[in-house]
Amino acid sequence: MGAAALGGGGALALTSRGDRPRPASVVNRGMNVVLIGLDTLRADHVGAYRADAIRPDRAVQTPTIDAYDPHEPWDPPRSYVDRYDDPDYDGIEPIQPLYGGDDYLDERLLTRTRALYAGELTLADHWMGSFLQRLDELGLADSTLVVFYSDHGHSLGERGVVGKSPSQLYAEMVDVPLVVRHPEGAGAGRTTDFLASLHDLAPTILAATGVAVPAEMEGIDLTPLLAGDEAAQERAVQTAGYNDYVWAGDERMTLIASNRKYNPKLFDREEDPGERRNLADERPDEVDRLWDAVIADAGGKPPPRY
Repeated sequence: MGAAALGGGGALALTSRGDRPRPASVVNRGMNVVLIGLDTLRADHVGAYRADAIRPDRAVQTPTIDAYDPHEPWDPPRSYVDRYDDPDYDGIEPIQPLYGGDDYLDERLLTRTRALYAGELTLADHWMGSFLQRLDELGLADSTLVVFYSDHGHSLGERGVVGKSPSQLYAEMVDVPLVVRHPEGAGAGRTTDFLASLHDLAPTILAATGVAVPAEMEGIDLTPLLAGDEAAQERAVQTAGYNDYVWAGDERMTLIASNRKYNPKLFDREEDPGERRNLADERPDEVDRLWDAVIADAGGKPPPRY
């Protein structure tokens, strides 16, 4: 399942699953590294994309830009919201979603909620573009690796739920962008179906900058994908967890279940891309296979609530 590339040339879009990112500063061999994270740590909204975040007077730089948007409150400038809803709207602005059922929103307010969220995304996209333009103006684009990522999506009433409920680990929650722009244009315009994880960021950045990846480091080096080759290691099944629920998926099947395997939901994304038909009772062997992958990644026993 590929993600759409964001921004200009030299970008490789990689599918990512909703794992918590752990960006780290690295000592590299002459290449700048910029990590741009959406909805991650608290930053000063638009101010997160400061023009001075990267400076031409420093030999090597590794800034991390934490753009809190599109996190709630969903209050972007009105001009961004007007792109997605009636510019003459004068009703309630549901900028702070109530996590849980969406029955507190009528159809009009649900439409407005989605427009506010889309406006937040567009705001973040705009200022990311401004930052990349500044890299060009400073003459640093040809020596800077840019990695754009996010940690999770958001339910917006697709299934009667708003927010980040642990039981709602559907595509709208776990399929998030991971886009790599290499300074030499490696992989420009290419996407991949590889099941990438945000745990892969650190080994990928280290490898791209010529630094040995510690053997103890989790994650997979994705730099071979930039050259059109296979990743450094296969990942047949991807797993993730959130609170008391787990998610597991391969190139076709998805499992969502509690961390004790209660209430399993199994979907065939090829036949059912919207993940609407639960096949768990019809294909218990597939449930067991994906559940076994969860247990293996969790160290041999069901993961705790966290």
